[in-house]
Amino acid sequence: MRQVTLLLVGIGPKRARRVWATLRACKNIHGSFLRPTTMTVVCSWCGAGMGAKDGQGVTGTSHGICADCMEKLENTRKVEE
Repeated sequence: MRQVTLLLVGIGPKRARRVWATLRACKNIHGSFLRPTTMTVVCSWCGAGMGAKDGQGVTGTSHGICADCMEKLENTRKVEE
């Protein structure tokens, strides 16, 4: 893992320690600042993979509806009307 060096000029050692403590706390909560996260997107109806998207700090699976299932749903709605 790469390290990030932060240059703290003119703020004094006490303030610099507080800044570093805040950065460490954020890293512990959100993981690495340098590692982008992605979420896998799957269709919640049929389970087909639909690609990936930016996880904005969260990893895992997100659900949507694929084009085929959306078409089936729209056809079902037309029949009911």
